Amino acid sequence: MANINRGEYALLIGETEYTLALTLDDLEQLEESLGIGAIELLRQLSVREAQARHIKAVLVRAFRKADPRPKQVEVPELLAQVAFMDRYRAATLLVTGALNLLEVQQPAGTESDEDDGHAADAKLEESADPLSATAA
Repeated sequence: MANINRGEYALLIGETEYTLALTLDDLEQLEESLGIGAIELLRQLSVREAQARHIKAVLVRAFRKADPRPKQVEVPELLAQVAFMDRYRAATLLVTGALNLLEVQQPAGTESDEDDGHAADAKLEESADPLSATAA
């Protein structure tokens, strides 16, 4: 059974449910082979601009660690049995899941740019009201 908290996706093909997932290494390999970054790939998937070859690349890569694991030569045949929109949805959720894992795996004690922005906002709120300062 797929665990969405680990970025897994359950793809039903015939009577077999395959649990697919992408690792961070998989994302790097996809970026290299497709010539676009993972964020751009996700953007294209989310607005339905992704090319069919991108979707196929994501799914073929995810099948490398599938449970149950088919032989690599069987993967294109298996994917041909899946409706296009189901393949599209699977690719989108797999990339999203892998990117979410990247965020979760950020080392403790490090702050992202977004966190720095919140810290700066908090400092502004703690400072004296700028209008009060000009009135004095």
